[in-house]
Amino acid sequence: MFYKKLIYAVLFLAILSCNGRDRKVHPAFYYWKTILSGNNAENALLQAIAGEYLYVRFFDIDLDMTSGQPVPVGILKAQRLTLDSQKIIPVVYITQKCLLRLSSHDVPALARRMVELVQDMCTRYAIGPEEIQLDCDWTRTTRNLYFALLQELKQQPFLTGRKLSCTIRMHQVKYVSQSGVPPVDRGMLMCYNMGNMKKYGGHNSILETQEAKAYMRDMEQYPLRLDIALPLFHWAVLFADHRFKGIAYDMLPGDFNNDELVQVKDNLYRFTKDTENKGYFFKQGEEIRFEQSRQSELEDIARYAGRHINNNDFRVAFFHLDSTSVNDFSPGDINRILKAF
Repeated sequence: MFYKKLIYAVLFLAILSCNGRDRKVHPAFYYWKTILSGNNAENALLQAIAGEYLYVRFFDIDLDMTSGQPVPVGILKAQRLTLDSQKIIPVVYITQKCLLRLSSHDVPALARRMVELVQDMCTRYAIGPEEIQLDCDWTRTTRNLYFALLQELKQQPFLTGRKLSCTIRMHQVKYVSQSGVPPVDRGMLMCYNMGNMKKYGGHNSILETQEAKAYMRDMEQYPLRLDIALPLFHWAVLFADHRFKGIAYDMLPGDFNNDELVQVKDNLYRFTKDTENKGYFFKQGEEIRFEQSRQSELEDIARYAGRHINNNDFRVAFFHLDSTSVNDFSPGDINRILKAF
């Protein structure tokens, strides 16, 4: 009888483990605007999902075309940084254009200037972050330089006792031997934008679930502790003569009158007349593809990622905290996504 009870107990614990009940999923948001003001809707959402972390974009590093030197642009402006009681994680985005023009001799000075600006902003806003994050879609061409920059950042005095993380694109996990593994403490896997946005057609480049699953199939083998980022945003992709023309942000089919659009295929529409909307001007005959994150797809990806992620204590960060972006998602919707992990 004792052994039978012991077997039942082991099976019960195994079921609990398989159901993921021993997991710790920490809710988080990205904040990607240049001015952080915070409104009641954003505060309420953070409180409703018990958001623990707020990844705040501090500035970008881009190439100054006049001097040919990397410079900070779009520096964050805020009265204060806390919207509620979240742990703030400063994020710095560095462009591919900047990396392509850098040499190895530029890296130490760039790392020093980047950290000095982050430190100044942390002092100004009276925060002591436990982690700093770099955001960059590096390639095989820029990998060595980018990894050298990460190494230099870790050597800066301000990073002593702090973690350094970076964003990881889906292709960098799938093709890890070509992409390499960045020298950081943890990575944020960006589970979106894996499709070809500029390709004409009726697909959804923000989130294609089958393609995302293909990229994540061997995620548990990735040799760096991973967190997960999921999209809550939407946009529209514009085409003229089947050629990519640009992006119109925060735009959905419901923003137009019925006589202005005709459906071509799936989420692809054609303008029946010249149309102006939200500051954008569209010509008759141009086509527009509306792309958005859907609740069912996000829950599907969450369940799949939960089975394949390489640790049981991870963050799920939603991109991004903006009242216009998250209008389609209630706190209950977001909590269901979190539970799906």
